[in-house]
Amino acid sequence: MKSGPDTEMKRKRDEMDYSEDINLMYKKKKAQDSAENQIKFNNQSLEEKYQTVIKDPLYTKISIETLHECFCLLEEAGWNEAEHSKLYMGLLNNPNYAKDLVDYFKQLKACGYVFEEYEIYYCKGIKYACYTKDLTESFGCFEKIEAPLNTKGLFLLQPMIEKSKEAHHLFPYLKELNEMGFTDEIIYSKLIEYSGYAKELMESLKYLKEKGFYYSECKKMYINLMHQASFARELIECIQNFKEMGYSYTQHQRYYDSLIDYPHQARKLVQAFKDLKEAGFSYESHSLLYDVIAAMPEKAKECIGCYKEIENFGFPLEKSKILFLSVINNSDYSLKLLKGFLLLKDSGFNLEEHEQLYWKLTNRPSMADQIAEGFELLKEIGFEYTEYPLLYQKFLDNIENIELFLIKCRSFNAGVFPYTQFKSFYHASILYPDFAQYIINNLIIFNPKDHVSLFNDIFSLLTVLNPNRSLIIRKIKKLVQYADTNVILTPIDEGFIQQKKELNALLREEFSFVEGPLKKASATYEIERILKQIAECNGEGVRLDYTDWRCYVLTLPNQETINISLLLRNANLSQLELNDSLLNSIDKMIKSIYSEWDEMLGRAEKTVQTLNDCLKKALYTYIGNYRYKNIGLVFRAEALDDKFSIIKVAEHKNKEALLCFILGCLINDATNKLNNLAIPPQVEDILLDRAEFLTNEVLAGRLANPWYFPALTSFSASKKGSVAFQKAGMVRTKLENPPSVLPIVNKLENEVLFSQGEQIITTQGPGFYVARIINSPSLEKANQYWSDQALQWALEHYLSKPYKECPSTIKIGDKNINRPNHNLPHVFRVKNAIELVIHYFSRYAIEDDFKEFCQECSLEEIEWLRVAAAFSVTGRESEINAGSDLERYDRYRESSATHFIDFVNKTKNMQLPEVAHMAERVKHVVRYMGNPSYEKQSDGAFGINNHPDASERQRRNFYYRILSVAHKLDLPRCYTASQYEASMKLCHDLSLVSDSQKNDYLEMIRYNIELIKAHGGLLSCDLTMQGKFVDTHIPYQPIYVESSTSLKRIYEISQTITKPEIMNPISTRHDIVCLSP
Repeated sequence: MKSGPDTEMKRKRDEMDYSEDINLMYKKKKAQDSAENQIKFNNQSLEEKYQTVIKDPLYTKISIETLHECFCLLEEAGWNEAEHSKLYMGLLNNPNYAKDLVDYFKQLKACGYVFEEYEIYYCKGIKYACYTKDLTESFGCFEKIEAPLNTKGLFLLQPMIEKSKEAHHLFPYLKELNEMGFTDEIIYSKLIEYSGYAKELMESLKYLKEKGFYYSECKKMYINLMHQASFARELIECIQNFKEMGYSYTQHQRYYDSLIDYPHQARKLVQAFKDLKEAGFSYESHSLLYDVIAAMPEKAKECIGCYKEIENFGFPLEKSKILFLSVINNSDYSLKLLKGFLLLKDSGFNLEEHEQLYWKLTNRPSMADQIAEGFELLKEIGFEYTEYPLLYQKFLDNIENIELFLIKCRSFNAGVFPYTQFKSFYHASILYPDFAQYIINNLIIFNPKDHVSLFNDIFSLLTVLNPNRSLIIRKIKKLVQYADTNVILTPIDEGFIQQKKELNALLREEFSFVEGPLKKASATYEIERILKQIAECNGEGVRLDYTDWRCYVLTLPNQETINISLLLRNANLSQLELNDSLLNSIDKMIKSIYSEWDEMLGRAEKTVQTLNDCLKKALYTYIGNYRYKNIGLVFRAEALDDKFSIIKVAEHKNKEALLCFILGCLINDATNKLNNLAIPPQVEDILLDRAEFLTNEVLAGRLANPWYFPALTSFSASKKGSVAFQKAGMVRTKLENPPSVLPIVNKLENEVLFSQGEQIITTQGPGFYVARIINSPSLEKANQYWSDQALQWALEHYLSKPYKECPSTIKIGDKNINRPNHNLPHVFRVKNAIELVIHYFSRYAIEDDFKEFCQECSLEEIEWLRVAAAFSVTGRESEINAGSDLERYDRYRESSATHFIDFVNKTKNMQLPEVAHMAERVKHVVRYMGNPSYEKQSDGAFGINNHPDASERQRRNFYYRILSVAHKLDLPRCYTASQYEASMKLCHDLSLVSDSQKNDYLEMIRYNIELIKAHGGLLSCDLTMQGKFVDTHIPYQPIYVESSTSLKRIYEISQTITKPEIMNPISTRHDIVCLSP
């Protein structure tokens, strides 16, 4: 190893240390020998520690005498070994600093911190024994502080002890604070806390005191300054600048506070205030500006420029201040806001009268300039804010891309839609932009300049709150259909004036429905009766089963079965009413089969708290999860899905369908009651939203005819619809006229429920379907439950069976269809045509008596005729006709009449005279349906109907005519064109010929032919659009299997064919009218 000066020095130093240690050991040994047995501790731990200290010659550099002296001082101070062992142990653990520790302990006691109460401070001193000498001196500085011992201990002693390493450094400054007269512990504590900047802080405190910022008056400034210790010198410089500019602390404290609270911007704030003075803005006249800049000094120049610009607007000072604040609060868009304000002012919107418009700009600062430009455009079009305040708000709410909207408006104004002529177009475009665009897209074939009134009439329908979108869509479709079949003329073309008249007349002529109170359906009453019976027997012996015929059949004790599916089809459960007594009984019954029933009560929303507990539980069984699915399946006459079972207990699984039916009824009742709550009406145009997976058939059915909610139906009041309505492939529907009462039953989805049976019309809208609730007596469900029962009975017992004499069967796929020419589809169409034929002759019968009968024919009589139709061909056992074998055909007719009367006996009380009389009358008509000699012989004598009572004879003749014509309407399936025209001679003979009669006659036949096609049946004769009968051959289609085997399916399929207007005798050609109850 190399040697050198450093190595030599180290060697000498080690020799000196060794010599010193030998000397120390000698002294230690001598002291130990002389002091032996001088002290004896009673505490074993102290004694052991003491012996360790005195016996180890290298343990301490102090004399044993000094240690003994310290022990004596402790005793003199009143700290004995027994009660204060921690102090003695502290000396023994730190013998090198024993004297310093005793002085420290005595200083604490002198300051009032007795060991028994403030032991923690004594122990802390022991922990930092090597620094206690400096701590003792520092504590002496705290004696003059005016604060309780606890406060001083917490804010001074304890922090000082924790920073004991810096005590030597801090002591001079603490002493100086004493000398400056500070007695507030906060100043001392902050100096300790920010000890690294003690020098800078002391300089700052001296400056403040010298410059007249006295602590008693400026305490907050002192304390804040201490908090910003690292910026102390810089802040003092800025405070000096403030003082030189004439800002006194007492008057401008908040500015001093801003200066100190944001030290990074202190110099910017000083400069900002200098800029304000240079710009001529004094504090006295522009205190607001000073306040704003104090909060954001980095934007001082921007604020000053903005304030100057707003001042130049010439608005009242107070209003200008508010506008200025709105700009500053949206500083990222200040230029847009200023531009918008200026544009409003220059457009004539003064602040006093149109203050709200200015605030609308501040609510959307990122688009302020565009919004102002839009308001300018509205005024230019002619929409004054004072007259159209809602329009201005809708402009903001509905126009997503204002810039594009403005461009389009100016383009339209310069082109085909001048402001002066088409004010309604712009009004509609603002209120409902998507729908207005939909109108333009569909009517683009018409030149707006040539058809000003037509476009204004259409667009004006959109300028009202809650417009009838369905009506608008139907009008547009009429115009489009006209354009498809006619050449649209221009003003230079001959016939232009006449065509305009035709178009305007077409626009005014609109098929609609008379609205008014609805009569409660008898099927609804029947459902109420059934629920009461189920409750009375507590569900014992009650079953609801799904049959092969795709319907649910209810079994009640000691009663005939009830086809619940057919009953629901004829009911309107928006009229259902269940009283509390019945609900309580149902509640008890459900509890016995549904174990989770009572758990549902706790989930009720506030909206439904007023309902009976049974209804609450039913509602929340339905809402959410999966439970609603099987309820819906029962009401739609579809088989239950085990995945969605409500009942989990195996022994009650057979009650699942029954429970679903009862729950569905309860929820309908709850919905009805909720819709009658006294909730303030909605003033906003709300389109409730629904999305669902729909087949093309269902969509076609909804568009073709008015329809009814088949089960409980949910809509969402959320603007974008429920989360559950966002799945790919769903079809979206908007309900345009929700009731004024919208009870939300599920806040998560903003769910609103509608009852089964509500009348609905649907139209294709712009990107979605538009539904509208219609309460029209003309759409009221006819009481067809009995005739539906008859048709179902005929299907099960006759129409699905093979002929016994000459079987006629076709095979479609792997299915055999018996008697295809005279099975369910044929009989369904005859039954369906009964009302159609009655409506036709109510307008066009050549005989006044027959016409009057058809006009006044009761619903009960119509239902008897429907039942007659159901059994009109059930007696057939082959396809022979009267011409080929009259005797056999007559036997078939006799069997049909027998089948009819058997069903009546089974379902009606024949003991009632009126029932017996009606049964006999209709049986006679069924027996001889189609016989040309029924009314009279060829020689004019009485025919088969030779009843002695003239009135009865006439009534039977009328029934015969209706049933026979209804049957003949369905002959295109098997007659050629010439045969069919000949077969309709009876109808022609009974009709008073006119243009409208010819149109309705052909529409009646066309409707029936379209039904044959929809059902997938054989077709031998068709009707062209020009009204000509032609031969055709359309064979049976695959869907004929479903049409032939299910009443549910044939109803669904038939819904897709639009009914002729003549089927609705109460329909009118004017807008919707409300009838008083």
